[in-house]
Amino acid sequence: MNSLRGRLSVRLLVSLIAVFGLQWLAVSYSIHQVTENYVISRLEHDADGLLAAIALSPEGKAELANVAISSIYHVPYSGHYYLITGTTSSIASRSLWDQELQIEPLSAGERRRFRAAGPESQILLVLQQAYKKQDHTVNIVVAEDMSAVEADIHTFQMRYAGLSLLFMVLLMGLQMFGIRKALLPLQHSRGQVDALLQGRLERMDENVPDEIRPLMQEINHLLALSNRRLAHSRTAIGNLAHALKTPLTVLRQFSTQEDLSADSRALLDNQIDSMQRMLDRELKLARLAGSGPSNNGFKPEEDLQGLLEVLKRIYPHIEIQIEHLDESESRVAFDREDMLECLGNLLDNACKWAKLQVRVQVDTTQGLSVLIEDDGPGCSEDALKQLGTRGLRLDESVTGHGLGLSICRDIVSHYQGRLEFGQSTELKGLRVLLELPLNRIDDQSNRPSTDR
Repeated sequence: MNSLRGRLSVRLLVSLIAVFGLQWLAVSYSIHQVTENYVISRLEHDADGLLAAIALSPEGKAELANVAISSIYHVPYSGHYYLITGTTSSIASRSLWDQELQIEPLSAGERRRFRAAGPESQILLVLQQAYKKQDHTVNIVVAEDMSAVEADIHTFQMRYAGLSLLFMVLLMGLQMFGIRKALLPLQHSRGQVDALLQGRLERMDENVPDEIRPLMQEINHLLALSNRRLAHSRTAIGNLAHALKTPLTVLRQFSTQEDLSADSRALLDNQIDSMQRMLDRELKLARLAGSGPSNNGFKPEEDLQGLLEVLKRIYPHIEIQIEHLDESESRVAFDREDMLECLGNLLDNACKWAKLQVRVQVDTTQGLSVLIEDDGPGCSEDALKQLGTRGLRLDESVTGHGLGLSICRDIVSHYQGRLEFGQSTELKGLRVLLELPLNRIDDQSNRPSTDR
């Protein structure tokens, strides 16, 4: 069982069962002892009265004097019995009728209490004491039926068990409520993690119980470290691009020298162009932030407007329509630079091939889903298959869909999403569907392989 609430509930239930069970046993034992002690005190009183009423002959024959003896001892099977045993004779109460109590005699001064079977299946509590009287040993046995008392005790035990069960259920309910209240900070932290993954939160709240505060502090530390490393990586990439720009410019100028042959100049230009393309590709791939928490989340409502303004200036004859399938204006858990890079390339290709119209549908209810359609010539079935082929150099296979779509495919792969190409049924041009799942936090440390 991995649930903290489940573990606490099970342990609490076991503890309550143990406590109430031991309490029930202790109370039952105490009731038995109190009841027996009370009955024994009455039997002792009756035994003392019988001892005072006994007269012994010189031979040790016991006789009862004419004293008042409780009438209960004269009623057959009344549940109250006595047996007096002298040296040579014994006297039994009339309540025993034709039954006998099989009792082993004791020595003078001895005493014992025990339970025995009585007439008509009665349960007898027996008190036996041996006395020394007139130089003779006299055993007095007094017994009382405990059947009714045992039935009352059993009834009390059942009622007490039911009451204990009721209290245990109430306590369990109260404790469950307390556990749920105590675990609310964890639920709050879980909601914060979701908000963090969706880009609606920049750091975890550290105003939590002491037990989980170190965890929240470590998460915030990791977030800050990740953001610093990403910023440092992007700065280093920019510096590298600036540093390589000068050598490439020198090589480009060298290729224009007149003393170079046409073949050498063509070869040098080809190699420089290849180096430039690979450099651009690697620099863009290195800038990917990847999925997970980001302080620079993507806001479709806001960020797409700026991108559209740029595209409208480049393609003033193209009408670009954006339709939001949901009314949410919150940012989604994808890096803004990555999304602008990917969507910018897709929209640029759509505008490049479109005649008059490009339509965009954006849905952020389940991650990020973007559908881009244009009214251009579209692609043949073979070209569509090539567009969806992993590892194909699109910049060489399809004219106009160059390095941009290749970068898009790598970004989508980085976010473990899907990029699908097809034919638009309404606008008759190319249809591109981009789907990125939400809250995918799988290991992204291995960079996707690049297409060379």
